[in-house]
Amino acid sequence: MQVDSSLIITNDSLVLADTTNFSEPIPVSSKPSSFITESTVPKLESNTLEKHTGDWITALLILGFVLLAALNFLFRKRFRDLFKAFWARNYSNQLIREGNIFKEQFGLGLFILYIISIPLFYAFSVTYLLPKYESTLSILLIIQLALLPLIVWIFKVLFVKTTALIFDTSRSSNEVLTQLFIFNMVSGVAVLPFSALFYYSELDIFLIMGLVIWSFIQIYRFVRLFVVGFSFAIFSGLHLFLYLCTLEIIPIVILLKILSNIYQ
Repeated sequence: MQVDSSLIITNDSLVLADTTNFSEPIPVSSKPSSFITESTVPKLESNTLEKHTGDWITALLILGFVLLAALNFLFRKRFRDLFKAFWARNYSNQLIREGNIFKEQFGLGLFILYIISIPLFYAFSVTYLLPKYESTLSILLIIQLALLPLIVWIFKVLFVKTTALIFDTSRSSNEVLTQLFIFNMVSGVAVLPFSALFYYSELDIFLIMGLVIWSFIQIYRFVRLFVVGFSFAIFSGLHLFLYLCTLEIIPIVILLKILSNIYQ
């Protein structure tokens, strides 16, 4: 049935309808009308997914804090003396006299804490300073960065022991190794809270504060070693400066060069 042009009366207006074949199907829009739009559908951000894949980071942080609490509870006096030795050299001598910190359970626990805390802090620093490597935060990266302090520590121990045999400076060398151990362990304790705050809050200020404190510890350690060297008056100031540069700066420069070649 076909209808010629006519006036179709509606509630609102008069519409002039052309000849229409009512037997033909009414075209349907390919986009059906709906009250649910794209903007109303919640999206799961990629950061949320990355958090679920980073449970191992949470496990490492919890392990670090549990170990820190255990050391403070079981070895409260030694833990307190460690921080006193960080600020005053005479307390470091007392720390040496009261026992061999390198062979104590307290020293071993501090070293394990250092191996947990420092690689995490280095990894967060790499992802912050090098944004294009943000997706490389993985267990492999943590293992690689955990090897760095181990390699540096082994190099320093061998270097100090070798020079002690050559120049017959066993007493001063033992104090240098003790100072290195104290400053390394304090740095591991100091940066752990900032790593946790940065990871869970994602605020750059916490990582920046951690970097500032870590840098201060490294500079203060260099000054302390310089003072220790001058107290024995075995070498001149120039020789002592070259010795400390070889001990402190050259390993870091070499490792940074290796890292830049790996992650370039």
